[in-house]
Amino acid sequence: MKVLSPKITTSQARVFYKEVVNDENKVVDKVFLIRYRDEIGREKQKTIGKYSQGVNDGVKKRKANHSCFNSRRI
Repeated sequence: MKVLSPKITTSQARVFYKEVVNDENKVVDKVFLIRYRDEIGREKQKTIGKYSQGVNDGVKKRKANHSCFNSRRI
C-alpha cells in the first residue's frame, strides 16, 4: 500500500487528508493531517491518524483546535 501525494482539503479549516491505495490503485483508507503555525511562526504539519483507526470529524476538529491554541500560547 502507498499514500498518494496530493493533499485534499476537508470542510474544516487546516485539516487535510491523503488517500491510501493498494496495489490495484483502489482507495482503501485516508490519512488525516493538520496544518498549523508554531510559536516562532513556521508552518508545521502533523499527522492525526487514519480513518480506519477511528479518526472522525470530532477528533479532527479537537486536534486542530488544540494545535492552534497551543501555538498561540507563549
